[in-house]
Order: sequence, then structure tokens, then C-alpha cells
Amino acid sequence: MESPIIKTIILALTIITILTSCQEATLTRDEIVKRNVEEYLMERLNDPESYEFVELQNLDSVIFKANIEHIKNRFQIRMQYEQKQLEGQLEYKNDPILRRSLYREEWENGHSLEIDRYKKLQLAIDSIEIALGDTVNHVASYTYYFSCRAKNAFGAKILSEYILQTTPAPEYEVLNLVNENDKVYLTPNAFPGYYEIMEKSLR
Repeated sequence: MESPIIKTIILALTIITILTSCQEATLTRDEIVKRNVEEYLMERLNDPESYEFVELQNLDSVIFKANIEHIKNRFQIRMQYEQKQLEGQLEYKNDPILRRSLYREEWENGHSLEIDRYKKLQLAIDSIEIALGDTVNHVASYTYYFSCRAKNAFGAKILSEYILQTTPAPEYEVLNLVNENDKVYLTPNAFPGYYEIMEKSLR
């Protein structure tokens, strides 16, 4: 029996497919991305009227499967850390000298709960991956180089260069627009059902 989350994912994918087939035929992907990022910027520039487009270049795309693998690996690393901490607490618990100073029952219970949480998350992700089928190979996000000129707070017109991350077709919405590499999302747009299972795991 399919869970509500999986049913929601399947419905969402169906809607996306319908919307994609109805996408504006007159605009290319890059034209839609350019329009979206400019709308995004107009609300944030010091002087929107001074805006001047310079360049938009597609750098990369990420598929849902890559995001799934990255997130699963991240959870595995966290679970291994919690397991190591738990083993340390159990050693202190069984040592008559260290027990008094280093062992805390609440820490042992906390590590156990976190390990159980990550195990459940891994199982939930595996279920979603199966439900997604071939969709795991669909594009999750696009990464662009984007540059423009506009006046700053001092009235000087300067060149600004950004890394732009967007959702896939048909919207190509702005997910992230940054000028520092360490602010680039590692798993942009995650995968369908990710935020639902994360929210559920925190209840």
C-alpha cells in the first residue's frame, strides 16, 4: 500500500509532466531563466533602472538521483558519528571509574534516537527512490553563470557576477543567486518528497 507521501509525489510528477507539455513554445529555457532572474533582481537592486544585462551561461545540471545519493551519504556519515558517540557512552557506562564523570544516560538515549532517526530516513528515501522510477534521472536543477551591471549604493555602475541555481522545467525559478562559491547549494531542489520526510522526522 502506497504511503500518502508517495501518492503526493506521483501526483506532483503527473502535474509537472502536463505543465511541461504546455510550456510556452516561444521562449527558450535560457530566455525563461533570464526573465526570472531579472524579475528576482529588480526587487533587490539599489537602482533597478540602471540594470544592464551582460551574460547568462549554463554551467551544469543536476539530476534527482545525484541529489538522492549525496543526501543518503550525508545521512550515513552523521549516523556513523552518532554510532561512535554511542559506543563511547557505552564504554563509559561499563567502566566504574569513568562512569561517574563521563557517562550520561540522556546522552546515550539521545545518540540512540538519532541513529534510529537516520535509519528511518534512509528507508524513507529508498522508498521514494523506487517510487520515482525513471524520474530519478530527470533534471533537478540547473546551474548558470550570470552577470550584469547596475549602480551600487554609491551611484557607481559596477559589474556583478553570480552563480545562479534554478528549478527545472517548466518554471526555471530562482533557487539561489550568490557570488560566493561556498554559498552554492550542494543538492539544489533535493528530490520530490524530501522536505516532507524531513519535516515528519522532526515531529
